[in-house]
Amino acid sequence: MLKFFSLFWLVSQSAAFNVDLSTLLVRQTAAPNQLPDGVLPALAFERSTWVKGSVSEDPFYQVAPGWADADFGTVFRVEDMDPTLYTIPPTTSISRILYQSKSFLGKKTPASGYVLFPYSPRKIKGGSVPVVVWGHGTSGLHPESGPSHLRDLWQNAQGPTPLVQQGYVVVAPDYAGLGVGKNAAGKNITHEYLTGPAQANDMEYALKAARSAFSFLGKQFTTIGHSQGGGAVWSFAERMRTNPIDGYLGGVAISPVTRLLDLPQGNPIKALLVAATLPTIANIYPDFNISSVLTPEGAQRFALEQKTGGNVQATIALLLTMAGFPILKDGWEKNEYIQRFQAATGNGGKPIKGPLLVIQGDNDFNIDVRTTTAAVEKTATANPKESISYAIYSNITHASAVWVGQQRYLDWIARRFDGEAASTGFSRDQVSSLRPWAKYQAEQNFYAARATEFYQVPA
Repeated sequence: MLKFFSLFWLVSQSAAFNVDLSTLLVRQTAAPNQLPDGVLPALAFERSTWVKGSVSEDPFYQVAPGWADADFGTVFRVEDMDPTLYTIPPTTSISRILYQSKSFLGKKTPASGYVLFPYSPRKIKGGSVPVVVWGHGTSGLHPESGPSHLRDLWQNAQGPTPLVQQGYVVVAPDYAGLGVGKNAAGKNITHEYLTGPAQANDMEYALKAARSAFSFLGKQFTTIGHSQGGGAVWSFAERMRTNPIDGYLGGVAISPVTRLLDLPQGNPIKALLVAATLPTIANIYPDFNISSVLTPEGAQRFALEQKTGGNVQATIALLLTMAGFPILKDGWEKNEYIQRFQAATGNGGKPIKGPLLVIQGDNDFNIDVRTTTAAVEKTATANPKESISYAIYSNITHASAVWVGQQRYLDWIARRFDGEAASTGFSRDQVSSLRPWAKYQAEQNFYAARATEFYQVPA
């Protein structure tokens, strides 16, 4: 059994976020309906990263009643932002967008996001401006977790900023329910967590809205995402098989969520991830009773998490590291609605439109390499004529996969925009470190903060 320090280190990496929450190291179990003191530093830090205060008070995220029936992809609002409010590279411009997306059940749902612009776009054949759609990893379950609302755009140097520095315009949805919290009728929007088809909707209609707002964007685009976003990219590739979009060049799925129930038994993240999807399952299947799979203590702590509304680190603390009791009842995996949810939303073994590049670390405690490998192999078998490339990196964990795979995915994306056709069929590559692994920095140990004094940045 893992000691608590190891368990806390494990879950602290699951968000792919660049902050060390060592203040939560000491396990603090509180009554299920009380907020443990150790959560407060995480919540305080989170608030310090907001760009303009709470989304509930930021006019940008407010939806007008008259927008309810607008077509999917309609752009409602565009706001050119002061780039100094964000920790983004010099010579980068940023705008926020608010647009009409689509829920898993096909309902019209407003969503927000952002667009990053390079100083000079990458030169590609035909001379158009290349676009990459970025799907972020888990930021949280609540409106305050929208990346467009955060100074570092949640994953910043892990994904969106390397892309913009390579000359791509980056279109990045927050995902419905993050950022914009209420729809045109004033009702709360449920973030359909780990529902790849819904996040694929957000990606598709963010792209459409961005093209409407900025007519100079080119037709050609790729998708790339990490973790939750990796699952969205995979679902997007499935959609491109049945509902293609002209100009689609392929996708990159890093540490992707595929099928939750296929994660190994004993993985502490497995129950946490499923618990986080319960509001989504209830939203999709109205007959599902959330309390039917929660322990009595779990039901109280789950209600507290929903009320707190913090980002993913607060959710991890409340439902796992600071709980001190199981959240889900024994046998939860057999629940009819959880099974139906996975069948409807899981990736793997379905027809896709390639090319698809999948990047996975073999030391990923959150998304086990065996689960990803099974999903990749089933997909390759179902799509023998599509290009599916699978790269496994030795010793690499969930968050680190974005960093270690950067060289590969940037080259892969560049080749797609250069018009180079990907090789047909399935290829697999095991990658090891140049030097002994023990000599490398294993995890991210820094975060980006805005400089306010001249001496805080290089001259």
